[in-house]
Amino acid sequence: MLQSDIVSVMRNVCIRWKMLSFSPTLWRRLCMVDLGGDNQKIMWSDENIQTVKSFVKNLYISLFSNQGGECLNKLIKHDFIEMKELTLRDSHFGNSKFIEILEFLANRNTNLSCLSVKFGACEHLEKYFDIISNIKLRTLEINHGGSALGLRQKCKQCSEEKWKNCLVKLCCAKGKDLRNLSLGVNRVNDETVSSILKHCSNLTKLELDKTNTTYSCFMDIQQNINLRNISLFNININDDTLIGIAQFAPFLISFSLEGNLDSISTRGIQKISESCRFLEQLSFRNDHDHAPKLTDSNLFTIASNCKSLKYIQFQSLKHITDAGLQAVFENCSNLQTIIVNDCFNITDKSLINIGTNCKRLKRLEFSGHLTGYNKMTSAGFQHILCNLKYLDNLTFASLKNLKHVRLYPATMSACDEPANLSNKNARSLADTKDHGNHKISDLEFSISQHQESNHTRRLHDHCHLKSLSLARCDSLDDESILQILNYCPDLHRLDLFNCVGLTLNIKDKIFDLCEFIPEIKIDGIICQRKLIT
Repeated sequence: MLQSDIVSVMRNVCIRWKMLSFSPTLWRRLCMVDLGGDNQKIMWSDENIQTVKSFVKNLYISLFSNQGGECLNKLIKHDFIEMKELTLRDSHFGNSKFIEILEFLANRNTNLSCLSVKFGACEHLEKYFDIISNIKLRTLEINHGGSALGLRQKCKQCSEEKWKNCLVKLCCAKGKDLRNLSLGVNRVNDETVSSILKHCSNLTKLELDKTNTTYSCFMDIQQNINLRNISLFNININDDTLIGIAQFAPFLISFSLEGNLDSISTRGIQKISESCRFLEQLSFRNDHDHAPKLTDSNLFTIASNCKSLKYIQFQSLKHITDAGLQAVFENCSNLQTIIVNDCFNITDKSLINIGTNCKRLKRLEFSGHLTGYNKMTSAGFQHILCNLKYLDNLTFASLKNLKHVRLYPATMSACDEPANLSNKNARSLADTKDHGNHKISDLEFSISQHQESNHTRRLHDHCHLKSLSLARCDSLDDESILQILNYCPDLHRLDLFNCVGLTLNIKDKIFDLCEFIPEIKIDGIICQRKLIT
């Protein structure tokens, strides 16, 4: 069997499996949002629920106004006996049935181990925690957005002391079982977090979002050798925070910071990179409105100490350049994900460095959400595509100079380009006409073979991208995108949002080149593939 036939069979199998995956018997997650919508009426019909209820492991419920009663009736009528994960959102903050639904599901599902709740009005805070304390949870997420959503009147009695009492009581009772904890509560302070960490010694993942905490919550408590992931979003972060974390959790694998990073400097970066040498994921996402002090020297420190990195994300670090990134790319050969957004001093040098040093890369993203990347060109983009054969996901958003892209497989020489191929064949025939008929016959067969392989060369020499986003690349033209897609036949997703240089004339050619793409968006118009019946 020819290689092209094997690949064709494999693709047909994948397409068939994708169709089968829509069968309700394979569903593991149900989403109950806006029961008044047509799609939700179909999904939550008694017949469909009866079919899938014994398979569902994850239930997502978002309560809109006046829908709590209907939701509760459905849950009472159909018992989701295998459910292990529950996400409950009070979308209108104050739904009277919220507590009843939480209590019903908690009492009926003894296998429940993962709970995520989001609520605004918290007059019944103690009741929430009484219910939660009766569940043997391994994962708990609590998100309270009341004060941020103009519900201060309903939350006046919800003081920091009240939150501390509820959380500490819960952790005293169930802290040994908890593995993952996420808190998005602005009334949680240093004392509360410190008490939680003392009781939850088996935590492996901790997330704090908009909490009223500083570095001191990680100080003067016993070192946690189990903690592997810490994410801090929109809290007071400085060098002392990083130093405290480095002392408290030296075996971190993943560390993520998001928010105002202008108080972080070399002192904090040095400490955490030297103490947490097992880091595999590192993320610094700075607010657009602040100017962080992080520079190339900090990247040099990271590169020299954290050689096991597989994932890096840098956002709005306006002082880093190609030199700092080069150190990371050359020293961290295991990188599989690189995300660099709104760092506008980056040029083609970084792209060439990535293509040369990061051969295991699976995801790459450069997005300029503010002014765009003006120093990157088609040369760097082409180097990435031609050198990273295992890349699955590629995003180049707002590259202003992405134009005149020309891609040809490495196995073809310059004279093998389609425009020159026929001339080369003609010259070869002329050179061999006096060397016997068998020579001419052999050459004609070789030419025929080469022409046939032209049709299938994409199967042999191409990249394996599954997702490509080129949103807001103003200079991208029709010929360039066709060149790119001819080199990326396995695409399942293509984003051409706001690529003003493209026309609708290429939509059929795109569908022909990439048979797995169901729809594309060009110039604000969504074009869907025509189904063959």
